[in-house]
Amino acid sequence: MQMRSRRGMTLAEIMVSLALVSVMIVMAVSFVMLVAKRTRANTANDLMRQDCLKIEAGAEGWLNALAGEQITAADEEVLKAGEFELGFSYGALTGSLPDGKSINISTECVKTVLFEVMENGTDFLVFCRVECENTESGKSVFHTFCINPRIGETGGA
Repeated sequence: MQMRSRRGMTLAEIMVSLALVSVMIVMAVSFVMLVAKRTRANTANDLMRQDCLKIEAGAEGWLNALAGEQITAADEEVLKAGEFELGFSYGALTGSLPDGKSINISTECVKTVLFEVMENGTDFLVFCRVECENTESGKSVFHTFCINPRIGETGGA
């Protein structure tokens, strides 16, 4: 009995190969879409974190420039130290400083910034509540931080 060598592929073999290639392509596309979605979410979270850090640095800088002044919260949206104010409006933290300069820090995802002053005699803490909107999901996230303007001040006469 003589065996003939087969040349080419049968239709069944071609269909199995196409099915395997299709499954691999679907897996690759799904993976790329998942990674892209996760990347967008991480970018939105990083933007919110950066905006919160900018607000915190601006508030700390304003309080440091007005060290020794009595700080009050006229309302929840504005901090006052004598004639100088710090507040958030139209997407920017703005404040006036004693040296005639001003603070103007723009943000992309911050919606509101609220201040609360907690006093204990002559010492006080400033609490700041920042509401950010996640640009990817549209959900609001709140970040609260505390600033003690007396930290690092030299004591004594």
